Amino acid sequence: MAEKGGKSNKPKIIKGTTSSGLKFQINSEIREDTRTLLYLTKMQKKTLDPLEQSAALFELLTLVFGQDVEIFMNEVAYRHGGVASTEALIAELKEIFDAAKLKNS
Repeated sequence: MAEKGGKSNKPKIIKGTTSSGLKFQINSEIREDTRTLLYLTKMQKKTLDPLEQSAALFELLTLVFGQDVEIFMNEVAYRHGGVASTEALIAELKEIFDAAKLKNS
């Protein structure tokens, strides 16, 4: 059912493939979610220890991928020599967010 003004409640899903070949689909509104900004900010804080930064990364991944977060991490590991390193996870996530930005424009 549409809201006033004809806008649909159904989120727009963006699908794509990263340069490593990882296929994804995410809600296009995830970039505007304030929790996304919160977790990205925590990941960048140099005053946090690496475990706290990693916790913020996992919170962000869970926000973006929900119950499919383990599938995402396994796919990243598969495409990056068997290891889902923090750097690989962040690189894939950055490509996904960049694709969402371009397709949402």
